[in-house]
Amino acid sequence: MQCRAGRTIAEKILGAHAGRELGAGEFAIVSVDQLLGTDGSAPMAIDLFARMGFEEVFEASRIAFSCDHYAPASSARIAALHEKMRDFAQSRGITLFRVGEGIGHQRMVEEGRVRPGTIVAGADSHCVTYGALNAFGIGIGASDLAAAMATGKLWLKVPQTLRIILKGRLDPPAQAKDVVLELLRRLRADGADYLALEFSGEGVLTLSIEERIVIANMATEAGAKAALFACDEATREFLDGLGIRDCAPIEPDPQAHYVDSLTIDLSEVTSRLEHVDFFRNRDSQIV
Repeated sequence: MQCRAGRTIAEKILGAHAGRELGAGEFAIVSVDQLLGTDGSAPMAIDLFARMGFEEVFEASRIAFSCDHYAPASSARIAALHEKMRDFAQSRGITLFRVGEGIGHQRMVEEGRVRPGTIVAGADSHCVTYGALNAFGIGIGASDLAAAMATGKLWLKVPQTLRIILKGRLDPPAQAKDVVLELLRRLRADGADYLALEFSGEGVLTLSIEERIVIANMATEAGAKAALFACDEATREFLDGLGIRDCAPIEPDPQAHYVDSLTIDLSEVTSRLEHVDFFRNRDSQIV
C-alpha cells in the first residue's frame, strides 16, 4: 500500500473495524455490526453453517432474516425454505421479517440496524443501500454469511473509491432513480466493479434520505462494492426520528485519494417519464 495523506469514507470505516489503518488494495478481516439473510440466500447459509461445524451464532441481535424474495411462497419447496429460516431464527433468537412485513433492506433501515460508521453486510447485492446512512453496506455470498453468523467477521479487500460529485438540484419530474440511471449510463454495467462510490457535493444536501437510499440501492447495477454518503443534518434528523443518537459519523479526509471523479449536475438530469410521454403521445402506446 502506498502512503497517502488522507483516507476515504470506505477506508476509514473498514480500518476502524479492522483495528488498524487501511488503504485501498489491502486485505483485512473486519468485524461486522449487522447481518442480513434473505430467502434467496439464508437457507443455503444455514446449511453451510452446519457443514462448517457451527452451532451458535456470534450475537443474535446483530442478525436478521427476511422472507421477501419469494413471498408469498410459490411452491411447497419455497415454503419449506421459509420454514427452515423460521426454525433457525426462532431457535437462536434471530429477528425474522416474515412474508408481508416488508422488504428486508427497508426494514433494516427502519429498525435502526443501519447507523453511520458501521458495516452492514448481507447475502444480497443490494446491501449497498445502507451507504445512504453513511454505513459501509456490502453484499456477500451465502458461505460468507454462514461464517459471519458464527464469527461476526468478514474477510475482504479494501476497494478503491470513485468520487461522485453532485451539484445543482433536481427539477421535477426528475427523481432520484433518474439520477442513478444517468450514473449507470455513464459507468455502464461494469464501470464501478469492486469500487466504492462516494457521493459528495452541494447537490447531496438537496436530496432526502429516501432519495439517497434509491441512489445507493442501484449502485450495485454498475458493479459497485459500496455506495456511501456522508452524514449530514438530513441524516441526523432521520436517525433522530428513529430514536438513534449514539452513532459515529465518518467523513473523508481532505486529501483522500480517489481513483477518479465524476460530476453530475442534478438540474440537467431528465425524467424517464418525459420519454414515456413522448412515445405515448406519438403512438398512443408505451413502447
